[in-house]
Amino acid sequence: MKETKAQINGITLIALVITIIVLLILSGVSIATLTGQNGILTRANDAKEQTEIAEEKEKVELSAVGALAEDLSEEIDIDKLRTELEKYFKNGKYNVQEGTNEDGIEGYVVTITENDQNGRKYFVDKNGNVTEYLEREPAEPTPGTGNNFSMGVGAIDIEFLTGTSYNAGEANEPVLDENTMIPIKYDEASSKWVATTKNDPDWYNYDETNRKWANVMLSDGTYTVENVPKDRALEENELGSMFVWIPRYAYKIVYFNSETDKQEYIASNRTDTSKIVGYSEARGIVDDEGKVREDIEENIPSIAVEDNYRPHPVFENNVEQGGWEKKLTGIWVGKFETTEKTSSSGTNMILPNQTSQRNLNISQMFARAQAIGTNLNMTLDSHMMKNTEWGAVAYLAESKYGRNGTEISVNQCSDYITGLGRGTGDNQIYNLTYSSSAITEEQRYNGSLGVLSSTTGNVYGIYDMSGGAWEYVMGIYQDSEGNIYTGISASLNSGFNGYLNDGTQKTDGVNLPERKYYNLYTAKNNSNIGDSLYETSVWNRDDVAFVDSYAPFFIRGDLFSDPYGAGIFSFGKGGSSKDNVFRVCLAI
Repeated sequence: MKETKAQINGITLIALVITIIVLLILSGVSIATLTGQNGILTRANDAKEQTEIAEEKEKVELSAVGALAEDLSEEIDIDKLRTELEKYFKNGKYNVQEGTNEDGIEGYVVTITENDQNGRKYFVDKNGNVTEYLEREPAEPTPGTGNNFSMGVGAIDIEFLTGTSYNAGEANEPVLDENTMIPIKYDEASSKWVATTKNDPDWYNYDETNRKWANVMLSDGTYTVENVPKDRALEENELGSMFVWIPRYAYKIVYFNSETDKQEYIASNRTDTSKIVGYSEARGIVDDEGKVREDIEENIPSIAVEDNYRPHPVFENNVEQGGWEKKLTGIWVGKFETTEKTSSSGTNMILPNQTSQRNLNISQMFARAQAIGTNLNMTLDSHMMKNTEWGAVAYLAESKYGRNGTEISVNQCSDYITGLGRGTGDNQIYNLTYSSSAITEEQRYNGSLGVLSSTTGNVYGIYDMSGGAWEYVMGIYQDSEGNIYTGISASLNSGFNGYLNDGTQKTDGVNLPERKYYNLYTAKNNSNIGDSLYETSVWNRDDVAFVDSYAPFFIRGDLFSDPYGAGIFSFGKGGSSKDNVFRVCLAI
């Protein structure tokens, strides 16, 4: 039978469809062959990565051999290892820190960022053997129901963490903005600061004997990184804004029934655990049997490292718990309260022996804090201190790497001069209030009384965290429905938009910044861990008052005029007062 035109067209159409389907199938196979899990491109990328890893490891091995050969010693010296690594990884594409591997063997953790911006890690033991560096896996808290032991007296134990890992080691090397940050060290002979370099072995030492925290000044003072003199001591009026490095660490808090039990624990070099009644650590807040306290409504998220230490949340990549968008090796904290003194470009500076900056609302404070970094085009994130950042300083200060359980003296200056110590007298914590006209050299930040107001008990610590002015921090109240509050009324508030005490909203102010810049609170028992609120409440008899819809912002440290209640663990509530001050921090 003769085929019709329609039949021919129909057959042609079917053939075309079949052809297309076959081509699609073949194309799919080809694409899968190229891009699938075992595809050519995927395997090529994997091969490239494995080649890079092999080359990196070989360079690290050559560096280890070179470090051993240089002085013919039996163990590798960290400075020699750095020197050798510099030959193979240019432009600072490596980092080396002391640490331990997963088996607890001591050595060095080498991070290479030449081909991977996140950094691949290798472990070099002290005999020169190189292996892949494996981080300890986090552990979960242990559930249970424990007794309501007293948390009013305790001691804080600290382990520094290597890099961004959960492995214990030495304090992380400070991260510098090379264009704006000048390392400085204190010259005892002249009682002045001296500019140095990041390679100076005398720049910092975080061990419990020296308590020499790393200090820098910014190039917002007389000098820049390029022209700062290194052959003489700097005059005080030549200094730039000063910051102190707080390295990444893990902590646990041990609680006691009395101050005597606590001091006996510290005197035993923290080995006598017989009087411990409870802990705040990676399992939660638990009694001495590891059962969670009955009054903890919700289990606090936490991460365990060896011996149940909990990494401080400010260094973690958990914004909701007070951290950041990535893990940090440390943060920079303003050495003093922010002052009225300004740089040539008009930004506030952070210096000793200056009047602290008050008479601003909180949104203005936040803007001033950010301006310090943006004005210098810093690669670090300049911001107003968060409550968890205050806690990070407080815990390190209380540990053996700071004051080792000794209370910080109060800045009792009624004229709000930064860095000052207590009044003269026999009491080591506070005495009679004094004004600036009566300040002695011993009461200045580098005097014999002034250093007792530092977190280290020497000039290398952070000041004004007890007394001086109340300090606003970015810790804010929200109600059970998630509404964030800004102040009492339309005329008395923080300057940020948000809910007012009467339930209405402020909409003509400044929007809150990104979530990473502040902590949120609804109730005392589910506060952020590590912020020195619930975990250390009423320590040293410091004043405590939790935020609410009327006064929704935390204030810290207390006033010069309340030396009995002032302290690094003191916290109160505010939001509308302009008589308070603020502190600046720098993060990656």
